[in-house]
Amino acid sequence: MIKAPSVDGEGRQDNDEGSSRQNLRRSERQHEEDVNFFILQTSTRKLIFNDKECRILILKDLTSVFRFKKASQLGQNMKMLTTTVSHEMRLPLESVLTMCKILLSWTRDKRMIELVNSILSANKIILCRVGDLLDLSTLDKGSFIPNLKVFDLPQSIEEIVSINNQQALFKDIRVTVLQQGQIPNYIRTDHGRMQQILMNYMGNGIKFTSKGTIEVLVSLKRDRLMPNIALLKIEVRDSGCGISESDQKKLFTPFTMLSANKQLNPNGTGMGLSICKQIAERMGGSTWVNSYEDLGSTFGFSFKCEIPDNRQI
Repeated sequence: MIKAPSVDGEGRQDNDEGSSRQNLRRSERQHEEDVNFFILQTSTRKLIFNDKECRILILKDLTSVFRFKKASQLGQNMKMLTTTVSHEMRLPLESVLTMCKILLSWTRDKRMIELVNSILSANKIILCRVGDLLDLSTLDKGSFIPNLKVFDLPQSIEEIVSINNQQALFKDIRVTVLQQGQIPNYIRTDHGRMQQILMNYMGNGIKFTSKGTIEVLVSLKRDRLMPNIALLKIEVRDSGCGISESDQKKLFTPFTMLSANKQLNPNGTGMGLSICKQIAERMGGSTWVNSYEDLGSTFGFSFKCEIPDNRQI
């Protein structure tokens, strides 16, 4: 029990206020790791009853207030640590990326090119995870800002496919890209975050597919009233183990991992799909999943985008 300053009937504190607060803080530190502790603030009031002076002892439970403050402080510290570490990781990772590209421009040796491409693939996957951490922080603060730019859509998708292709070949999985309908070469949207979600989807598809195929389906639906505005849709369809209907409802919930996921990736956080969902919604789109056990899964997302004219390319 922690005893706070006692107060008499006139409202005057019996002990020195500063000293009592120090004692309170000291007691909090001593008990903060004890899950069974509680904090009480005590005070007394003078009362006249039947012409006799009495004193009433008043107890106020401050345990929940203290625990809430500690939890809030811990949460803020973790967010700050996550953001700082993510920023610190990004610079050396981008340096490795640049050096690998320089190496590729210098060498003609096939074995060396293969090794450097493996480093590039692993580096880009880590950069994508760092992006997840940074987005987790910005989404939580409500400071998410899209980075819109014009880029080559087929080339951008092919880049993510090639990064994951080595891992897919190792498991004897064939990866194909299918365009549904007429797709423009260039669009304007958040290029980095589009690749980030596609990387998450493809990584999950390869992880849960032991053998078979993965298809990346790309389509674009133009707005009837504003032809330069469109909705980009990308789906990743795998022939893996599939997901039960009850588990599908949990997929985009933060810190939720399915039983199969825990077996294949016990060190996962269950945050990837949740971040993908929040990013897609901030970009004017959505996420979805269609899956049947033992038949495979289809994960999709959509982004609003612009179709640039020739002057913007």
